[in-house]
Amino acid sequence: MEIFKLLQELDGKALAQLLAPMSSECQLALMLYTLVSGNAELAKKHALWGSKVLIGSFGRLFGDVYGACCDVSSEGFKLVLLKLYYRHI
Repeated sequence: MEIFKLLQELDGKALAQLLAPMSSECQLALMLYTLVSGNAELAKKHALWGSKVLIGSFGRLFGDVYGACCDVSSEGFKLVLLKLYYRHI
């Protein structure tokens, strides 16, 4: 149910950004882009979406990012982002 609430809260542009990625790499890139753009709330939604639709370690890591999101000065948040990034390379 949380996922449906998430989708209902978004405007058209944010919804397209959330649903467009076809891979976890794209999901990560868009999440990082929203963070750099200053939209921490949308970045948190990207993390939640990734945790629900991706399987295995990627879904778990996106869930960790969602749990720590989105204080960019927090060492814990930086660490989970780094883990997610390194899992992709």
